[in-house]
Amino acid sequence: MDMVSIAKESVDLQKRATSNFFYAVTLVQDFAEKGSQYWIDQMNIDAQMKNVVDEWRANYKKGREDSINMINDGFNYMQTYLDELSHQSKESQPQE
Repeated sequence: MDMVSIAKESVDLQKRATSNFFYAVTLVQDFAEKGSQYWIDQMNIDAQMKNVVDEWRANYKKGREDSINMINDGFNYMQTYLDELSHQSKESQPQE
């Protein structure tokens, strides 16, 4: 197994681990959001405060999704780079 293949497998493993981590974090955060929404509804908070909390939640979700997308873009860039290296190394090998 050549070094490029090892690097590609390592990147794939890291990508899957990161994806699983973000999936778990998203589940926990969504569950916490539902719980907090329940408590806000029960506490008789005025509409202005509810709007502030909803805006905060929307910004938080957008930041989380932007972070996930940025990390995935980095992994995709690395996979593309390693694919190009693999292709170049196959072309430079002598034909038998």
